[in-house]
Amino acid sequence: MAIPKPTVARLDWVPSGDVDKISEPSGSKKTQGWSPSEPLPAQQENWILYSLSQWLKYFEDLTDKNPEKVVATLGTAAQVLSGEADFDEPQDAYDAAAAAGGGVIRVLEGVMVGNLNANSNNGIIFLGLGPNSILQGVVTVSGNKNGFRDLLIDGNLSISGFENLLDIHQTAAATFANTGADRNIYRILKGTATPILSSGQQSNISVTTTPFQITEAHNGMNLLVDVSTAAKTVILPLPRKGFKVRIQDIKGNASVNPITIQRQGAQKLGGVAADFLIEADLGAKNIGADGTDYIFE
Repeated sequence: MAIPKPTVARLDWVPSGDVDKISEPSGSKKTQGWSPSEPLPAQQENWILYSLSQWLKYFEDLTDKNPEKVVATLGTAAQVLSGEADFDEPQDAYDAAAAAGGGVIRVLEGVMVGNLNANSNNGIIFLGLGPNSILQGVVTVSGNKNGFRDLLIDGNLSISGFENLLDIHQTAAATFANTGADRNIYRILKGTATPILSSGQQSNISVTTTPFQITEAHNGMNLLVDVSTAAKTVILPLPRKGFKVRIQDIKGNASVNPITIQRQGAQKLGGVAADFLIEADLGAKNIGADGTDYIFE
């Protein structure tokens, strides 16, 4: 449980720093300290209290302004009852952090049940203890500058805001969608699958089935298509602006078994209203979208 800020006045000793009242002890005196019967020089005692007050002020300012300060702890109902956590529902913890102007929500180990709409722009971070810190419910990130790290989301996840950062696990059956263009960064480990990476980062996924439906979850990825035994078709998603994918013949057999890149409908692909074939061995195409059509990059 977060420790509340003290309500008593902070020590502020000789705030003027008056050199006539403050004298720093010598190095040897700092090492030896004062003897039991030795009188304490007022100026040196003032220096000790002045130094303490200055450092206290520094740390007070730092924690008050630091956007990563812990403002709430999320846990199970039992952890709330024991005093370990402040909240047992993700939305309640999030709303409290938003009211505090942003900061970190510590997520303890356990299953915290409840849907969450991260709709604030104040810089709020859910920080877990690994995949055993579980948010069970639908998570919608509609605000900006939110963060999720070191936890597992057991439920569908969608991002529509911008400048959000996610480095999390997600259950394999849950869906993921990012409609915030390319201004979000995320690394999501779905079950035991390859991580999904976005915003200029790429990871590889092997395509061995046909037809293969490319989804929003593949944004920013390399699709390594194996056509060593037969031709394959990959189907593009709707051309959302900012979507990017790279499609490549991984085994060097496209001249015999081409890869068909199929559109969703009548959209243009590379300026032409037709599907595209990769027919060169080890050939590859970088495909983006402008919101209306697909483009080659």
